[in-house]
Formats: sequence, C-alpha cells, structure tokens
Amino acid sequence: MVIRQVKRPQYQKFCAYLEECAEKTPLDASCTVEVRINGAEYRLKLQPEKRGKIALLQAVKITWEDSVRQFELITKGNLLAAILDLLMEEHTA
Repeated sequence: MVIRQVKRPQYQKFCAYLEECAEKTPLDASCTVEVRINGAEYRLKLQPEKRGKIALLQAVKITWEDSVRQFELITKGNLLAAILDLLMEEHTA
C-alpha cells in the first residue's frame, strides 16, 4: 500500500476522476480503476482518505501470453508509488 498526500484542488480533481471512471462495489470504501502503462493493463485498487490523501491499496498487472491472461500482484512499494504518481499526474494536471 502507498499513500500520497496532495493539495486540495488536486485531491478534488482526482476524486472527480474516480467518481466518473472507477468501478465501485457496495459496502466497499475502495474503488477499482483500469489503466494501461507501456502496453500492460493494470487494475488498481484506490481509496480516497481524509485530508487530501489517496491510497493505492494494490495493483494487479495483466498481460496476455498465448491467448491466456497472466496476472501478477504488484507488491513492491517503489512500483506502486510510481504507478500512483503516473495516474495522479495524468488526472490532476
């Protein structure tokens, strides 16, 4: 899990993006976003926190190999941080 604290305008923009694009499930505080980075698909579990914080709870990398989907759970903090930074840069700029 990685948490980023951002300024209020960025936080509001990012939450608006999540409201518009993210999948939500009942009784779950987090939401899921699908993104493509360098040809790979990632499913990100994100949760807006209080006071301008955004948490990336987990990321799953999805690739195709011989018409079969392969799943890889991303657990390294530096990779999670980079993915969150890219997503936030794209949707708060």
